Amino acid sequence: MEKSVNNLSRILRDETLPQLSAVYLIDEQHNNKYTRLFHSHENELELYYVYSGFGYYMVNNQPYAICKGDMVICNAKVLHGDAPTFKNSLKSYCCALTNVKIKGLPDNWLIDIDDYPIIPCGTLADKVGSIMELIYMLSLDFDNLYEVSTSMANSILLLIYQLLLSRDRHVKRTPSSKTDAVVEKIKTFLDSHYEANLTLESISETLNMNPSFVSHSFKAKTGISPIQYMLFRRFGEAQSLLMNTELSMAEISDLLGFSTPAHFSSMFRKHVGISPIQYKKSFVDMNKK
Repeated sequence: MEKSVNNLSRILRDETLPQLSAVYLIDEQHNNKYTRLFHSHENELELYYVYSGFGYYMVNNQPYAICKGDMVICNAKVLHGDAPTFKNSLKSYCCALTNVKIKGLPDNWLIDIDDYPIIPCGTLADKVGSIMELIYMLSLDFDNLYEVSTSMANSILLLIYQLLLSRDRHVKRTPSSKTDAVVEKIKTFLDSHYEANLTLESISETLNMNPSFVSHSFKAKTGISPIQYMLFRRFGEAQSLLMNTELSMAEISDLLGFSTPAHFSSMFRKHVGISPIQYKKSFVDMNKK
């Protein structure tokens, strides 16, 4: 383990080692029933490992087909989540790490913004899956086994970094078009104001664009309308708050711009398929197994 730590130190900007902040299990039943909508982590790198199954996952507004043995890299502040127009049946383990300071990259990033975020583990898939499962089991006793869990997570981080180095980096990329730039501008605005009660008209007016152009160009690129995107963002953040905090329904409702907790609960059930309280309980129960 010490040799692994030394190898990791060579790719970091300083001697501060990454720390494991959270580990999650999402089983097939939960994944199939409740879509994990778009969300991001302000100060965490997330390594999302597909233990079994097949599905589609969004990273930075781009859908990717993923299957057993794939590691999905989600840099800090980069949106990610289940592709909302697909039904997935995946069992996955997620490790969230902080203090990741890779040379040449922003804090809590493992890849450049334009790099392909899916790393197939190939012949190592079963071994990586076993380690991710073990990290999760050890994390259930964080008080006593935190250092062991973190060391193992750092070993996985180093392995994925090495797989990145060995991957063919000469992938032909399609040059960005003018429409891509416009859609990115719309998306940036929506990401900063998704908790506001905006309409297509108010979005278009603020951006000085034609409403029809905003709607059609955004949907052509993302598969969903700007208003749907805002709702998915809201409920993705709501899921994160339900999973990671003890905020009340009233507090979450207020943070996300809903008129009342009852309205928030009703809309959450409509888009996720279950009430906020039931969602929180289902997640807690699943991670007690």
